[in-house]
Amino acid sequence: MFFDDDWQVIPAPWSYGHDIETSWLLYEAAEHVQYRLDEVRDVAILLAEGVLPVVDAEGGVTYESHLNQKHWWVQAEAMVGFMNAYQLTDDEKYLDAVYRIWDYTKKYIKDTENGEWFWGRNEDGTVMDHEDKI
Repeated sequence: MFFDDDWQVIPAPWSYGHDIETSWLLYEAAEHVQYRLDEVRDVAILLAEGVLPVVDAEGGVTYESHLNQKHWWVQAEAMVGFMNAYQLTDDEKYLDAVYRIWDYTKKYIKDTENGEWFWGRNEDGTVMDHEDKI
């Protein structure tokens, strides 16, 4: 996912937010151009399946494999990605993930006092108040 100035791959941790985002964007793009839908569907499901174990007990999705932060956009992309996986498969586990992530988002990402969403939560669960709100 990351490259240096000479286009050499820089080893990086798994980026679960980008993986789940790719799952639905890839399928949507394939739909628009009507290209290899069955193959792309399978890849989209594999990507979603790879992120599913990262949905924690509270419903939050970790930003990256080396950093247990929970960013707002990862939660949003995960809800879209798992809803897409549910629509493609009718497998309730993906719909369950959507509801769990939404519950987490309402409880921990949404600022119930001042409105908007916090950028996210640190590894210790505290609000990432050094970042802009969404």
